[in-house]
Amino acid sequence: MNRRLLLSAAAALSPWAARAEPAPVDHVEVLLLQPDAELRERVDGDALARYVLALQASATGALAAQFSRRPNAGFVVLGLRPGHAPRAWQDWDQPLPAAQARPLRQALEGTTAPAVRTGTVLVTLKLSLWGGRVSPRKAPSPPEWRTAAARAGEKLEVSRLAELAWND
Repeated sequence: MNRRLLLSAAAALSPWAARAEPAPVDHVEVLLLQPDAELRERVDGDALARYVLALQASATGALAAQFSRRPNAGFVVLGLRPGHAPRAWQDWDQPLPAAQARPLRQALEGTTAPAVRTGTVLVTLKLSLWGGRVSPRKAPSPPEWRTAAARAGEKLEVSRLAELAWND
């Protein structure tokens, strides 16, 4: 089944579809920052697809519980490594207040992740929140990644960049 069709069907069946107000998460694009062959080597594709759907549900639940419902857009990136808890980075067009960003991060990091065989797997969701316009940016650049890149002093491959930013 086409991924866009699946996401469109899920949005139409959402309880938010019948309401006048925008959904907490009303636009989702899945971005692959790593080569397909690399991802296939590191994680099961079906398990990764189920994880993406679970992340969308977790984000929607965390945001629906928030009082602030200001339109916004940007990216969330989940890093997965064998033997480590998932790590979430956020990169919004307008910074989220800590009271909103923290529960979202906790919900995303608490989503059961697929087993990763080796290396780092990055799952990136480009989201718009509460009716916000879709971000014109093509890729994420979370603050922690920018800090890690500055410390390294050289251009880094995305998996290495995430590894350096893992504990920031």
